Amino acid sequence: MGKSLEFYSRLPKEEAGDCKELKLALLLHYDYTEDDNRRKFCNCKTEEGETPALFIERIYLEKWLKTAGLNKEYADI
Repeated sequence: MGKSLEFYSRLPKEEAGDCKELKLALLLHYDYTEDDNRRKFCNCKTEEGETPALFIERIYLEKWLKTAGLNKEYADI
């Protein structure tokens, strides 16, 4: 049995049957929250020879904004 399936099988029926609750429980279980992605974004530094485009992709900006429910607009960031 996989780790996620094992975790799912231990959830209360109310949480396991509700998609939003299940998603939240899994994100929290794997430390994959808005704050985790924000922290990765803020602490990331460029690597030697890395282009700006690759740096942006690597720093989890997309994931942070998605988990925060934000748009890619200056005011939101």
